[in-house]
Amino acid sequence: MAPPSLPPLLIFFLLLTNLVTEKLYANSDQLFEERNGILFKKFSKSTFSGNYAEYWENGKTSLRVKGNYRNGRKEGAWMAFFENSNLSWRGSFLNGKKNGRWVEYYENGKIYYQSHFLNGLNDGPSTFFHKSGQLGSKGKYQKGKRVGKWLYYSESGVIDEAQSGTYNFGVKQKN
Repeated sequence: MAPPSLPPLLIFFLLLTNLVTEKLYANSDQLFEERNGILFKKFSKSTFSGNYAEYWENGKTSLRVKGNYRNGRKEGAWMAFFENSNLSWRGSFLNGKKNGRWVEYYENGKIYYQSHFLNGLNDGPSTFFHKSGQLGSKGKYQKGKRVGKWLYYSESGVIDEAQSGTYNFGVKQKN
């Protein structure tokens, strides 16, 4: 007598449960899982190195994110896209941490934010924009903390004196 088989619906739910409890990624025909911030080949102790791409699950072949991994960590240029295929962000990684120039966008295609990173921390000039494209704020970061003069602007371009000010390693100084 043959052993009893599991109904297809039960198999589906078992697979779905596995997908929900672990952070899994699909890249072509390969499955990956993230463990402690490092990407591994599924069912393996081997880290992943190579080109990586994710696609939106909208029945289309629209790209969601693309980049490269080296020894399980993000490396080099990366880009992400909104479901409408507009660019969401672009930047570089070094050993899994943001490094270099980063730009983030609103879904309408206008720039939301641009900054520089060093070892995963904001480090350098940063600029934020309102959804209209009007300048929202500008200043500088050092090791992830605001430093120096920061200016904040209203949607109409007027400096917001109450928010603007001078920062010393993340702490706004009294005027």
